Amino acid sequence: MKLNKMIIGKNMNRKFVIAAVFVMFAGIFTAAHAVNPPADIVFIIDESGSMQNDINEVRNNVNTIAVQLGASLDPQYALVEFGGQSSGPGNPGLTTGLTNAAGLSTALATLVASGYYEAGVESTIFAHNNVNFRTGSGVCYVLITDEDSDGGNLATAVGLLQTQNATWFGIVNPGAGNTATTYGPNAGSLSQATGGNIFSINDFRVNSQPVLNALLTSCIGSIIEPIILTPPFAVNPEGTTHTVTATVRDNLANPVAGVTVTFTIISGPNMGDTGTAVTDVNGEASITYTGDGGAGTDIIEGSFTDSNTQQIKTDTAEKVWDSTPPTCFLQNIVIGPPTTYIEVFTEDNESGLASINILQDDNATVTIPSFNAGTTDPVIVIGDKDDETLVSQIMLEVKDRAGNSTICDPIITLEIRETGKPVSHTFNGIPQVESKINVKNGDPGIKNLEIVVNGNKHNVAGLKDNEVRFLDVADDMVEGDDNTITLTAKGKPGGSVTVVISD
Repeated sequence: MKLNKMIIGKNMNRKFVIAAVFVMFAGIFTAAHAVNPPADIVFIIDESGSMQNDINEVRNNVNTIAVQLGASLDPQYALVEFGGQSSGPGNPGLTTGLTNAAGLSTALATLVASGYYEAGVESTIFAHNNVNFRTGSGVCYVLITDEDSDGGNLATAVGLLQTQNATWFGIVNPGAGNTATTYGPNAGSLSQATGGNIFSINDFRVNSQPVLNALLTSCIGSIIEPIILTPPFAVNPEGTTHTVTATVRDNLANPVAGVTVTFTIISGPNMGDTGTAVTDVNGEASITYTGDGGAGTDIIEGSFTDSNTQQIKTDTAEKVWDSTPPTCFLQNIVIGPPTTYIEVFTEDNESGLASINILQDDNATVTIPSFNAGTTDPVIVIGDKDDETLVSQIMLEVKDRAGNSTICDPIITLEIRETGKPVSHTFNGIPQVESKINVKNGDPGIKNLEIVVNGNKHNVAGLKDNEVRFLDVADDMVEGDDNTITLTAKGKPGGSVTVVISD
């Protein structure tokens, strides 16, 4: 701001004052938008003889606008002239279609105030029909004249501009003929019907800054999205609360207070819930609601009515409700040699997997494949046993994006029937859910496997070499992590069996 004040203090002519203002605006919008929004601006300029004293000022000021708008927009400019000899008496002409600032400057240099018959309304219709506007661009019309409008169908011009969602401005002689009715400020005029405005050309001669500031503000305003919902995406367990905030800003990216925002859940388990809030001094309005409609995804819409254009502005956000922990179970066991490994299946069909963390990897190498957070596809984790003769245990914490988690901690042991009396191995601190016991006999294998769960005995008898058995001991497990399982291999010495305890 100090730099701008210094420039204004040293150079009090209109050109430099305007340039300083645009530098300030450009900084605001460059920060607010990573990509400058497109804007198509049509200048409709009176070339009749009465404009002789204004044409140079018009040319200089329009050139200044074109250069400065490029700092905050992706602008293209067109020039339509009317009332001059170049297009023929009474006929508007397209001096240039959409071009950049340099192209517009070249076209402006050809303006000569020498004609008559100022058909401003007709020239607006001509501009609409002859400029090839870009899809998705904001559109502004700027008409500059010192006379009223000769002829032209006002209703047609207004209808075309409204269909195009364009904003029309006039720098005019307010007391000239039908100006109030055609250009403004009367209701139904070009400016009033499109959310624009009119300015006195006499004031414009003395000080163009208010005019140029208003043009910049409103042309940007026609293309900037004025409401943003945050967070745009979130996940939570069912039954908890979620807060969504709408931020409303004006055309200079400043917060707007006092705007009533309506929040509506337009789809999802809580569809139909609605609420309103009024923006504070920061331009923010928030509501908080409870996800009591069940699992699923809510689409939340925030909306308000723009006071200038009377258009409804909206934005949406997504909210996923999920209280179901991820799935995690032992999918496959591969017995060595050369190595024994397990495949652990993980999946979350609600909010999607967020992370898989290794909490324990005793005598094991754990491989977690890469995956995108939020995936609902299965992710298979591999646990390789390092030493075939020792017990292996891995522990995985699997989380979804709502914060729900599951613990997987399979125990892999190789029981060998040594010479002499059978030896028992006891495993303590086993969670209640770890009730599934997979038995895969070796070659040579053992004859019988005794399994004792919290004092309750189970005999897996008559095992053949390479035979696979499955046992679920859920009825013997107690709540918590204080379960004990003892394994004893029986049969002829020299046999072995691989046992995996998992949930």
